[in-house]
Amino acid sequence: MPRKKYDNDKLKAEMVELRRRGYSYRQIAQKLGCSTFKVYELLSPRESPSARLKQAADLADRLDKLETRAKILEEHVTMLERKLAKLNVLETLQAEDLKLNAGLQQLETR
Repeated sequence: MPRKKYDNDKLKAEMVELRRRGYSYRQIAQKLGCSTFKVYELLSPRESPSARLKQAADLADRLDKLETRAKILEEHVTMLERKLAKLNVLETLQAEDLKLNAGLQQLETR
């Protein structure tokens, strides 16, 4: 009996998604039309304790980087809010200046 040819990358991606949804190896094999061993062969390296530790370390590193970026973005937002507040003060002063000049012109015309 000839061996089936699989596109391992495509098959693995589908397996990972099904596994994420809670499917067992047997259910994945039935759904994708492959052997349970094929599912084990492609998923077990990803699900081994050492692989999970590496994934956790990678996620922790990624989280640290995202937290750093979030802090930088918060600082930029704070700076922009301060600049906007100064602009609003400037606009208010300009409006007051216009009112005062209008009042001054009225006094001068009397």
